[in-house]
Amino acid sequence: MNKDIQEFNDLVRQYKFVEAIERFYDENVVFGDNANPTKTGKAALLAAANGFLSAVKPESMELQSQIFKDGLLATVWRYVFIHPQAGKLDFNQLSVQKWKGGKVVQEHHYNGF
Repeated sequence: MNKDIQEFNDLVRQYKFVEAIERFYDENVVFGDNANPTKTGKAALLAAANGFLSAVKPESMELQSQIFKDGLLATVWRYVFIHPQAGKLDFNQLSVQKWKGGKVVQEHHYNGF
């Protein structure tokens, strides 16, 4: 497995999402989730991540599986967060990323939200 991807996954396991974005995402990353419209830019991704992270408390992260080939990474994570109003959010997420030059240039998440 690529060293950058291992380091990226380690940051996610430690709940260091912002650090992972700052370190491993391209400035012009294209990202989205489920059927929502895609957005562009690391600044927009950081704003979305900070908005979500400010509303929840992480409880656990587990990398369940991953495959990397020809610059494409597909991972399945199990996330558990605590939300003050919604309670426990326990879900699996499939994340598909395109890596180029050690950076994520495209990402899409699929989950139950």
